[in-house]
Formats: sequence, C-alpha cells, structure tokens
Amino acid sequence: MILVSKLQIAIKTLVAFKGGGTVVERNFSIPVTFAIMDEVQGKDTRFLKIVIDVLHTGKNFNGSIFDEDVVNDAIPSIKNTPILGYILVDDDGDTDDFAAHEYKIVKQSEGYKYMYDGSAYGVIPESCNPRWINKVCDDGKLRKFLQVDALLWTKFERAVEIFQRDIVKGQSMELSNDFEGIENPDGSFTFTKFKFDGCCILSTSDPKIQPAMINSTAIACFSADTIASEIKEKLDEYASIINGRNENGLLKSKEEGGIFDLNKEQLDILSKYSIKPEALDFSVDDTMGLEEFEEKVAAFASANESNDDGNSVLCEDATTDFALNGAFETELKEALYEEMMEDEDWGKYPKYSFYDFDPELSEVYAYDYADWKIYGFTYSVNGDKVTVDFASKKRKKLVIADFDEGDKDLSIESLFTAIKNKAVENANATFMAEKEQFASQINELNGKYSKLEGDYNTLVSENNAKIAAEETAAKDSIFEMFEKELSNDAEFTALKENANEFSATEIENKCFMLVGKKKANFSRKTEKFSKVIIPESVPVIPNPYGDLFD
Repeated sequence: MILVSKLQIAIKTLVAFKGGGTVVERNFSIPVTFAIMDEVQGKDTRFLKIVIDVLHTGKNFNGSIFDEDVVNDAIPSIKNTPILGYILVDDDGDTDDFAAHEYKIVKQSEGYKYMYDGSAYGVIPESCNPRWINKVCDDGKLRKFLQVDALLWTKFERAVEIFQRDIVKGQSMELSNDFEGIENPDGSFTFTKFKFDGCCILSTSDPKIQPAMINSTAIACFSADTIASEIKEKLDEYASIINGRNENGLLKSKEEGGIFDLNKEQLDILSKYSIKPEALDFSVDDTMGLEEFEEKVAAFASANESNDDGNSVLCEDATTDFALNGAFETELKEALYEEMMEDEDWGKYPKYSFYDFDPELSEVYAYDYADWKIYGFTYSVNGDKVTVDFASKKRKKLVIADFDEGDKDLSIESLFTAIKNKAVENANATFMAEKEQFASQINELNGKYSKLEGDYNTLVSENNAKIAAEETAAKDSIFEMFEKELSNDAEFTALKENANEFSATEIENKCFMLVGKKKANFSRKTEKFSKVIIPESVPVIPNPYGDLFD
C-alpha cells in the first residue's frame, strides 16, 4: 500500500547576509511530499521504504528561493542523516502525539551533556539516490523537485496509530549553522549556501508546537553516543530480513552472482566505461559507496578490454544508448507523471507513482493512487523522448524469489559507521566554528583594548605635557614678578637655576622670603640724638632738696 502524505519542513536558519555582515534569524516552511513505496514486516518492526520530495527550485510560497546548483552542493550533507521523533506522554500516562524538540541534561563520566530525549524512526542513507524530477504542483505549475529515498521503521504501535490518525505530520528538516543567503528587495530570500543536518517528526495536534531548528550540537551528541546504536540495531534487523528473501523484486540477480539495483550515479559510471549493467560479475548493494563501485567497474572494464569469447560486455553505442544513461529514469518518470488525477483534499497530482522498470521488456511499473494496486505499461523511446502507452495498462504482481547471496552478505556496518562519523564530523565542525567565532571575538576585543590603551596613553601624555607647560609658565610669571627687586640677589639667581626642583607655590613662597629678608636689612634707621647745650655758667643751688635732707 502506498501512502502519499504532505509534510511541512521548517527551516529555521541563521543567515549571514552578503555585504552587511548582519546575522538575521529567519523561519522557512516548505511543503514536502513523501510516498511510502514498500513495506517489509519483521518480527517486531515494520519497515517502510519511502520516497521524499524535499524541495523544488525557484521561489517557494514562503518566499525562499533555491537554485539547483546551490542544492546540488548541499546534497552530500543529506546522506546518513537520522529521522527522529519524541512521543509525548501526558499527565494521565497517555501517548497522544509527537512532541516538540525534547531535551534533557544527562550526567556522564566526562561531565554533563545537553542531549535530545527522542528516538530514531528512520534514516536517509548513503544510498538515498538523490535526483531531480519534474512534478506538477497543486497550482498547476511544473516544478523541479529534489527527491531522495529513505527508510522508516515503526518503533512503537502507538506511533503507527498516530500516523494513521493524522496522516499529515509536521516535520522539521534541520540545517547546520553554515548558511549564507541574500535578502531580496521584495522580501524573498535566496539561499547561496546551506547543508542538511537531519529531520524531526513533530506534533500536528498541539498548535503551540511549530517546526523549528534543533541545536546542531545536541544532534551530534545523541547521534554519536546513543541514537546511532539504535539506528544500527534497526538496520541490522532490516538487512537480516531482506537478506533472507527478495521482498520487492527490485534486486535482480544473476546465477553468476551479479546483484544490481543501480541508481543514477552508478548508471552514469557504467556509461562512462561503456559497460552493460547485466554484464557485471560482482555484487552491488546499498552499502557500496560510489568510489568502491567505480574502482570495481574500472577493474572489470580493464579485465574485459580484450574479451574474445563473443560475449561483449560493452554497450553497442554508449553515446546513443539512452536506456543505459542515468537521465533515462528521470525522463521515464516524467512521462509517467503526465497522467493526472484530482480530488478535493489534495488538488491535482500525478495518478501513478513510479516503482521500477524493465529495459529489456520496455515496461514501466507503477502504483495507481486510485486503488493502490501496481500496474505495468509499455513505453517507447525516440531519441531522448520517452512515451508511456497508458492504454497498455495491465495489473502486475510481485514475485518472491530465492535470494542470491553473491560474494558477501548485505552488511550495514559501513552505513552505521558513516552515520556515526557524520555525527562526529558535525560536532567537530560545530566546535571549530564556535572556536573560530570566539577567537574572532577575542581578537576584536584585543584590538579594541589596544586602541583604548593607546588613546589613554595619548591623553595622559598630553595632559602631563599641559600640566608641565602650565607649571613652567607659572614659575616664569613668579620670577618675572620678583625680577626687578631681586635681580642682584644670589639666592634668587640660584632659585631660578633649580626651579625644576620646586613647585610654583614653593618658588613663590621663597621669593617672598627673599624680599622680606632684603627689606629687613635695608629698613634700619640711624638713631638721632638731641643736642643739649650747657651754658657756660650754671648757678649753684646751695640746698637743692630743701629741708628733705639735713
């Protein structure tokens, strides 16, 4: 059964505007559609293989603008990102819905950590096969969408019930701190640089919970320490199931061992070396990276350059064999999506969802959204133009076949390692970015301090010079005032020579003392005595005292 759902992916970014250096917080909400393409039932877990239409180029309804080249640069960062959720338990113990971004403080041996308190419900793997498709939107316009594959697992039965109840769930696609963009005059925003960092399923029943940005450091923390092991456990279970049987028929096998479900990048590599997919003599699975795949293809091509057994492994015309080109699947999907259907809730959308195709039979297989059954159609190719014959519609069924083990078991060890390494890389990148930010702030503060220190020293120097000049002028004025009166005074002359040893006040006091001293020495007057004229003859008085003395 295929379930088509519309999610809201919210991007809350810190955007560095070009030219101004201002950091402005912006919220972006982008409509996203996903389709559940296959279901694998394990002992305890149901796995859902889904396709997600992440975003489209051009201007979105919320005013954000994505160019294809900018999105292509960000595509590698969407691989190995977890899909997370937290089911809220209310006061009565009921689990009614997903919650917002829940965190908790956890004490560990190395100290306390701020960690996400949710669970992993899926992953966008290394083999997510990112590609561009053209799709008619609700407004009738044809837009180019980035599409990726992902894997979801239903961890709890309550989670299944919540999804079945709401159908539409809020989802927050997280971006790292490294964003750049341009604010346009009309209020729209053009992204020039961004990276994906993960996604989180949110509530739709609580209006207070809105899609928002999860702190990237917290994501790295739980991805590296806790959630990664949970993802590994689920992927181990999934790998065990699909190793035990060919569940969906997408993995085609050869008796010699070649297994392939090639994506666009792998088909492009085969086209580069002019190799037919069915000629490969080694197994290809979801854990094989593009570098390893190309190394094996190159070695295979080199070993078969002089193949004389009549069974050519090369394409008859690698430049014109459009069916082997990675762009063929995209063209085939666009032709399939030309058939449309419409309803009141979803508006107008493609009637069929692409499932697989067989180039040998020239048949394409798709789910019909009207009855959820799988059908096959014949198609024809004229140059680069693909035409689907919708009149040839015929119902198909999946066939269970024994799984060819090939050279090795399907292992998710490398995928788990990649997820954990990505989380650590994100944490290190965040740390280094914060470190550089703090270093920049410290350098800026040091520069400001040095400038203030220089300005202070200049002010002190100028003030000291001003005080010294005023002191010298005051001394000169005092000496000038006493010059006339003390010009010949040796002490005054010595005082002028040693003026630097005294303050103006001290010099003034000393000058007054010298003047006082001089005044004292020269203000003494010679005593004048009155002349007494003694007459030549003085009469003798016989008894001058009368009768007082006998």
